[in-house]
Amino acid sequence: MRRRLLLTAIATITLLAQACSGYVELDVTFFTEMDLEKEVPADAAVDVDAEGGAYEFVHRVDVDLTEDSGQLDGQVSQVVLNEVAWRVPENTMTGDLHGITLLVGPLASLGPDDDNIVVLGTIPLVPAGKTINTTELATLPEGEAALKDHLMKMQFTLFVRGYAEIEDPEHLPIGKSLIEVDARGEIHR
Repeated sequence: MRRRLLLTAIATITLLAQACSGYVELDVTFFTEMDLEKEVPADAAVDVDAEGGAYEFVHRVDVDLTEDSGQLDGQVSQVVLNEVAWRVPENTMTGDLHGITLLVGPLASLGPDDDNIVVLGTIPLVPAGKTINTTELATLPEGEAALKDHLMKMQFTLFVRGYAEIEDPEHLPIGKSLIEVDARGEIHR
């Protein structure tokens, strides 16, 4: 059995107007923290076999740029993504994180399994206790196209789904991990 953790995430958005130009610089950073000590009780029952298992975690980040995009006057003709990157600046987890998938869809999405959700990319294994420097995300073409489309609409939802590895069913992993995802580019009027 996999237990789903619904955790909070924060998005910070920076839109920098370029004087006398037809575009605005875009810098969106998503902060997603998984803290097993807060989210899973120490006496939680885990239904896994002797080889272990995994806790599934799902983070939802709703992004609404409409208030921050007043300088665009609602006119967006094109979005150029220069970089989508990720990093793990803090990690005290005693178990590995794996299968971390970034998914993007409309703001009205109910969950990561909705038909209108598209995979943006996947973060490889995050070993227990290891931090990872900024690394370019290998985006899928359809995921990048969906992100650009939603950025043009100025509203979307990003889901982060993955698994915390449980090697010993008698001892749940503890600790927390902070995953940050950056999307940088330009919004053209």
